[in-house]
Amino acid sequence: MAGYINERGKPYNMVSFTEDGWLKTSDLGFYDERGHLYVIERITFVYKYLTMITSPAEVESILLEHPDVLEAGVVTFPDRDFDNLAKGLVVKRPGSKCTEADLVKFVADRAAINKHLHKGIQFVDSLPMNMGGKIDRHALRRLAVE
Repeated sequence: MAGYINERGKPYNMVSFTEDGWLKTSDLGFYDERGHLYVIERITFVYKYLTMITSPAEVESILLEHPDVLEAGVVTFPDRDFDNLAKGLVVKRPGSKCTEADLVKFVADRAAINKHLHKGIQFVDSLPMNMGGKIDRHALRRLAVE
């Protein structure tokens, strides 16, 4: 860890670590039954629907199960009654006849209500990606608002 710096350009200190020695990275992950660690999402990208915390990556993985979906991203919009409402941005496979209603129902049939796409689906030609090959969440949000 020697040489690592935080987002402010300063070296990490003991406050940057948990009691059991893990660096606080703001990543969300889990261990599987074999002890493998999986990092799923940045905590800053999770959203709350009523009292339920949800990762956009969970909803994206459901969308990607659909045979007509090539790429998928999920953003949320603030809502007074439900905290946040999710919207999917989808790149369809060439020749797909899939509709917004088809995909909204596809997700609703497979997921709890906090993962439903209450704000619908927006079809796009491509998703913005960062240099690491992951969805650029900030650019995705701008695309959804435009």
